[in-house]
Amino acid sequence: MSDPDRPNDLQNTLRTARYISHLLKKTDIFSDVAVRVDQARHPGADVNDVDLVFSTRERGRLYLNSSTEVGNNEGTAVRHKLISDLVHTHFF
Repeated sequence: MSDPDRPNDLQNTLRTARYISHLLKKTDIFSDVAVRVDQARHPGADVNDVDLVFSTRERGRLYLNSSTEVGNNEGTAVRHKLISDLVHTHFF
């Protein structure tokens, strides 16, 4: 996400990390998104280059809940299920 009009400094790097983290959370696929700045590992990387490393925890795809209430000659039964769609997203 290099922009020639913006400097490649720590502030821009942190802003980019926050933006990507926000996008990942917005998909509602992940319950937890963490990011860290690490030294670049690519053999052609400059000494000042960094990698943004994202750690994520995927939300469960299946949620089941049921409840019943009985009293005063009345009864209620409720079932709730949520099955999330599978979405494949690749970031390069």
